[in-house]
Amino acid sequence: MALCDTDLFGECIARKRGDTAPDKIFVTDPENNDAPLDVTGFSFKLTVNTEQDPDPVGPPIIGTEIASINGTITNPSGGEVEFPWLPGEADQIPEDYFYDIQQIDTTGRILTIAKERYQFQQDVSK
Repeated sequence: MALCDTDLFGECIARKRGDTAPDKIFVTDPENNDAPLDVTGFSFKLTVNTEQDPDPVGPPIIGTEIASINGTITNPSGGEVEFPWLPGEADQIPEDYFYDIQQIDTTGRILTIAKERYQFQQDVSK
């Protein structure tokens, strides 16, 4: 398995198999020199899938989706969002998957703000 590198947009995320610490992102405003975007009233969703471009069968996408996690806004004015993992979701076979993050603003508009590889790596502890 290759180490994370970015070939889509966003950043590759790597986690050890079984770790439940949340993934954390900082949302910025590209039209304002990447200053933190105030995400008050927004919502976020992280979806991890076995396929980079899965065929929709739903919604939701059936068969290859391994996690769909609602974000928790931890610092609205600083654009900070966390995605908490449950133990069953975090216990995945170590390999490369794919993710995207959708941002839903206060008017209901959806914007995909990241799409990249998501890597589960083997750890020593079981």
